[in-house]
Amino acid sequence: MGVIEDFSRKFKEVTFPYPTMVAGGIVKTVDHAKRLIAADTMFEWGSFTTDESLGNGGRDYFAAYNGHELDFTLNSIGLTNPGMKYAEQHGPELCLRARDSGLTFWINVSGQSVFDTVALIKRAIAAGFEIITVNGSCPNKADKANQGRAMPILCYDTDATSELFETLETEVGPTKAIILWKISAGMPQPTLEHNIRLVAKSRVMSGMVACNTVPNGFDLLPDGKPAIQTDNGIIRGGVGGPAIFPIVLGHVHSSATILKDASKIVIGTGGVNSAGRIRTMKRAGAFLTQMNSAFREAGEDPTFIRDDILRHLAEEV
Repeated sequence: MGVIEDFSRKFKEVTFPYPTMVAGGIVKTVDHAKRLIAADTMFEWGSFTTDESLGNGGRDYFAAYNGHELDFTLNSIGLTNPGMKYAEQHGPELCLRARDSGLTFWINVSGQSVFDTVALIKRAIAAGFEIITVNGSCPNKADKANQGRAMPILCYDTDATSELFETLETEVGPTKAIILWKISAGMPQPTLEHNIRLVAKSRVMSGMVACNTVPNGFDLLPDGKPAIQTDNGIIRGGVGGPAIFPIVLGHVHSSATILKDASKIVIGTGGVNSAGRIRTMKRAGAFLTQMNSAFREAGEDPTFIRDDILRHLAEEV
C-alpha cells in the first residue's frame, strides 16, 4: 500500500500507524487477537470485566438493513468474557507481538462500579498495557458498600463519574499509560460536558473515546418478536452503526473543542464505515477512529480494515 501522508501519528511517545482500528467488544480471545495482529490491524482487546462471564446467550446482536445498506445495529453485549485474569496472563505476549508488527496494543476494561473500575485500571497498568480504554458505558452496579443505590450507566451518573475521577487522582495519579474514558452516544449536552471537563482536568486520563452505543434500543422482527432475545430475558440493546454517526460526530466535536486546550485526544467511533467518514471524523477533531458494526458486518475479516478501508483512504489522497 505504501507510505501515505498523515496516516501515522504520535501521542505521548506512542506511534499510531493508521487512522482507524477495530473498537472493543469483539476481540476477546488470544487466537482472535493473533489473527488481527498478523493482518496488520489495530484493535482494542476486550472489553474485560473483573470476572469471567458466559454472556447473555441467545440472539444478542441484530443488524437492520435498508436494501443492501446497513441502517443500524443492536448489541446487548452478549459475548463471552474471559475476565481480567485472562488478560493479565496473555497480555504481555500479545503486546510484544503487536509491537514487533509496528502496531499499538489496546486493552478495554469495563468496571461495574466506581471501585471495580479503579481496580481494573490499576491492574491494566500493572500488567504493562500502554493504552487502556475505560468503558464508562457500563451499568454502575453499586453494592451496599456504595450506599446500595441502583445506578444508571456510569457516564450518565455525574456523581459517580466525579467520584471515579477523584479516586483516580489519589490512587493512580500521572502515568505513562494512555488512558481513555469511553462514553455513551446520545448523552444530554450538560452530562456530556461534565464528562469532558473531568477528562480535561484529569492527571490520569489522556483523552476520550466518543462514543459507545446509544443505550436501550429496540426493534421488532416481521413476526412481532423482539430483534434481541437473550437467554436471560434481555430484549433491548445499544444502537450502533451508520444511524448514530451524526450523534457521535457532535460528541466528538464537543469533546475535541474542550480538550484541545488540555492537549488531550478524542477517538471517534460510531457509524464509521468508510474512508469518507474517517475524514469527516478527523475534521470534527478526532485523533483516530474506530469501527465495530462495519467490522462485524464484514464477517470480522482480519484484513477488512487494511484492504477495504485503508486502501480506499489511500486512493483519496
